[in-house]
Amino acid sequence: MNAILTTTYMEQNTIRILSGALLVCAALYGMMVFSIVFSTVDRQNYERSMQITNSTLGELESAYMSQAKNIDLSFARTQGFVDASQVRFAKKNSGLGVTTSSRNDI
Repeated sequence: MNAILTTTYMEQNTIRILSGALLVCAALYGMMVFSIVFSTVDRQNYERSMQITNSTLGELESAYMSQAKNIDLSFARTQGFVDASQVRFAKKNSGLGVTTSSRNDI
């Protein structure tokens, strides 16, 4: 009689452990499927956003190229730009620092 109860108790524990493992595997599977679907939707949204950005960039480049032909010194002066009184440039000296020089030194 005692052997029958022990066997039944062991079988019940085995069934509980296997059922728990099955539930854990099902939950992990569901999470992975959700993650795959969610990442696919995100990727499609990013691709759509990149297409819109590339289109906008193309339009801006076209507008810039058409305006670049009309820019000259008189247009710059009408926009408030003035000639620099002293032009200076920065150059790097072998990693020890940055120095400035006048226009004639370059």
